[in-house]
Amino acid sequence: MVPGSDILLSFDPLSDDTRPAHPIAAFTSGMTEVVSKLSACVIGVSGTGSVVAEQLARLGFGQIILIDFDRIERRINRILNAGLADVGALKVDVFANAICGFRPDCDVRPVAASISTRAAVIEAAEADLLFSCVDSAEGRFIADRLAASLAIPLFDLGIGVSIQHRRGPRLLPPRRLWCNVSGICSRHSTGAQIRR
Repeated sequence: MVPGSDILLSFDPLSDDTRPAHPIAAFTSGMTEVVSKLSACVIGVSGTGSVVAEQLARLGFGQIILIDFDRIERRINRILNAGLADVGALKVDVFANAICGFRPDCDVRPVAASISTRAAVIEAAEADLLFSCVDSAEGRFIADRLAASLAIPLFDLGIGVSIQHRRGPRLLPPRRLWCNVSGICSRHSTGAQIRR
């Protein structure tokens, strides 16, 4: 994967040709063939993350890395594929088993750790795409730094975040933490969470 103004894919390191001969239509066997060679990392497998991970698996991604340290609580209405029998189990294990149930060909790697741990960062660094589905400034900060440092495309997802700007929507410059630019948090508050 070559990030830039456009994302180019090259699966042959000896080839200079990174573009397909023709555009690949969405939801076709051609798209499935391309995404089956890609790895996606979902950081946070709760309400938003479980939906994202399910969609990535159903789209045909070849490898899905699930990172979350938390266990399933009695509030299971937000987490796909979780039932009352799963209360107390690790979210990543429950979701990995669910994906393997409908995609046995998918390489699912559950990582039961916080993204702030060395082991989780090393696993996430192996992905072609990052999906940040966390609810803390610390988690977003780490995902942002990881993506910027390793040039991995990052999709930062969340729900219920309202950002008001006087001049309308704002495009974020590369290598700037979104929550700092948007005013939701400051470098000081992010640093305080990280030091905890």
